[in-house]
Amino acid sequence: YEVNVGGTERLLTAMRNTGVKKLIFSSSATVYGDPQQLPIPEDHPLSTASVYGHTKLVVENMLRALYDADRQWAITILRYFNPVGAHPSGLIGEDPADVPNNLMPFISQVAVGRRPYVSVFGDDYPTPDGTGVRDYIHVCDLAEGHVAALQMLEEPQCTAVNLGTGQPHSVREVVDTFARVSGRTIASEIAPRRDGDVAVSFADPAKAEALLGWRPWHAMRDAIAEADRLLANISDDDIAGLNIPTGNPLRYDLDDDLKPLNPGGTYLDPEAAAAGAEHGVLLVQALDLGEQHLRRLKLGGVAAGELQPLDQQR
Repeated sequence: YEVNVGGTERLLTAMRNTGVKKLIFSSSATVYGDPQQLPIPEDHPLSTASVYGHTKLVVENMLRALYDADRQWAITILRYFNPVGAHPSGLIGEDPADVPNNLMPFISQVAVGRRPYVSVFGDDYPTPDGTGVRDYIHVCDLAEGHVAALQMLEEPQCTAVNLGTGQPHSVREVVDTFARVSGRTIASEIAPRRDGDVAVSFADPAKAEALLGWRPWHAMRDAIAEADRLLANISDDDIAGLNIPTGNPLRYDLDDDLKPLNPGGTYLDPEAAAAGAEHGVLLVQALDLGEQHLRRLKLGGVAAGELQPLDQQR
């Protein structure tokens, strides 16, 4: 409450005092509580089954009251479902020092031997395999959603929008898919249900596409491959010095399950891409590594030349 509610109240006071009245708020699908309908639309009744969800709902209500009192505010409330994955560079991702609260970093730490097994909290839910079902959205899709939401701030309003894929996956399915994609053995044990967990939750993302022109494009196996790469291929020294390992974390084997590249989020070297395609690989260069690192990075064994932005506007 101190961070989510108290911190937001202090932020809003500072914004009002300085005349800044545009805000994108990171909310959560937990404000829907135990869903009454699936997929979950934004007009679903709001309730919470957890303390975390309650703090998010308190802030949402605070923001709606603020807008009702002062119609100069432009507020977009983004309701995240379950963020997963990492930046394709392997340099930015989730690696908690303590016991992870989220599924993907927990599985990743088991995969590289930091933990003995994944705790699956409950296998007696009314779902096909008994484990909880969630909507897992890639962090890069989530980032694109924030960029898209900026357009909502051009006019005063207070609007809530789901950021999710609309594709449900069970905990057991994610664990099994991680093992298959990574080629690693992922041990798991059944643990008691956690208070506040619901059986099934996944988004209706139609409003995000209609209002923001946004929709997710990453597949689950993209998120798994990048989460695994983050811990398996990048050492602490590599991250600290931005030393790209020779194993190349940006090499993707072609697969029917992988979706096409999002031009707004990647750079391609046309010659390297053509050469890589001959060897059955798709070559991707991530943004924001710094030009010297871009130039010396080797993509799938092919030296990168002058990297060309595919979309100058973005």
